[in-house]
Amino acid sequence: MNQSVIHTLNDPELLKARQVHLDRLERLFAGEELESPFILSCYCGNGRSDPAKDPEKWVEESLTDIYEHAELKRTGSKSTGTNRGQQTVRDQSLGA
Repeated sequence: MNQSVIHTLNDPELLKARQVHLDRLERLFAGEELESPFILSCYCGNGRSDPAKDPEKWVEESLTDIYEHAELKRTGSKSTGTNRGQQTVRDQSLGA
């Protein structure tokens, strides 16, 4: 796998942001009222290979797709392609 994919997906800022929201989710499930609504938004990687025939290649393609999406988010660039696999449920309060 491309080293920049691994490096970006393990970026400390991305890991920190993930942890902040996992902590908020834990507080929500514990019954705590949050200061702002919890809004779920995710980007599911899009592997092009058949996962039943070549699961390792499909995982690598999916992670590479997630990496490309993460790079667009980090740099503020706009994608010229489609975001196949994107699932969004109201995304206003997270700044995405």
